[in-house]
Amino acid sequence: MSDAVVAYRRRHPHVNLEFRTVSSGRGSFDALADGTLDLAWITLGPPVRGIEQRAVVELPWVLAVRSDDPLAGRPYADAGELHDVRLIRLPPNSASAAHLDAACAESGLRFSYDTSVADWDTALLLAELGVGRAVVPVLPGLTVPGDGSLRLVPLPALRPLPVGWAVRRWDALSPPARAFAETVIAMRRGGATPAP
Repeated sequence: MSDAVVAYRRRHPHVNLEFRTVSSGRGSFDALADGTLDLAWITLGPPVRGIEQRAVVELPWVLAVRSDDPLAGRPYADAGELHDVRLIRLPPNSASAAHLDAACAESGLRFSYDTSVADWDTALLLAELGVGRAVVPVLPGLTVPGDGSLRLVPLPALRPLPVGWAVRRWDALSPPARAFAETVIAMRRGGATPAP
């Protein structure tokens, strides 16, 4: 999203942007409902009363492993190679974990978990340190240096993770908030930034 923030700032230099980290989808929905937030970038989930969700992009899943892991050199990993792999996982009640569990069930994958973390960045760090393996979405801007100790192995059999915007009502967004949301949508989908 950083590229969209920069593009938006160049086009709208006098608009104040305020970013907040909310630790859960439920927290985002509560903040939207009480007017604390105008927009929330979320993992899409089931409908929530009083909240509109709009898909922006689907993020493919990858297996994050140390460079010395037996799977590190693979161009991709399929379901047969991953049965009973032990993983670092997000809290099981998170929307992302629910999506991953559903995608695994569809592909016949079963993972066991031995370490739990609160966010993807920590999962990647622990995988790089060799604490375990992690299945994470390919987050926008995620790059892994070729000479580093972390490798990302694509998991094409898993249904991608849908992410996007949540708002109270799209038609009630202020023009600056709508312009920001549209800038992010255009840049995530590989298009040009919208006209001012």
